[in-house]
Amino acid sequence: MNLCRTLAVLSLLLIPVQAVGFATPALAEELRWPTDTERSQIVAAIRDTFPDPYSIRDAELSQMLAFDQGGFVCLYANSKNRFGGYSGRQYSIVGVRFAEKRAEIHPAVADDIEACKKLAFRAFAELSR
Repeated sequence: MNLCRTLAVLSLLLIPVQAVGFATPALAEELRWPTDTERSQIVAAIRDTFPDPYSIRDAELSQMLAFDQGGFVCLYANSKNRFGGYSGRQYSIVGVRFAEKRAEIHPAVADDIEACKKLAFRAFAELSR
């Protein structure tokens, strides 16, 4: 419950952050691309969370909104659902915890999706291997 509340608040924070360009020091330390280590943590979380992680196609990863202890990125990808059919490209929120060296995946709600659309994305080739 607490994590859901945190994601909702961060979603609302992303909107004014993007309106001014980049995150201000009061909101976040930086808006940057995830490092190779963080990308590996995200891949591990996806492999643990998605019903069929090896079916992922057309994956893109957004810039990271980084704070002192962690950060958030948006994942935009197409994967198979539990019934074996492709569900179409959908957004997911990925929370990365730096100290614990792990990431968590959560489905994006409407506010998250609007905030994700304002971020820049790059291809996430690690998931297509």
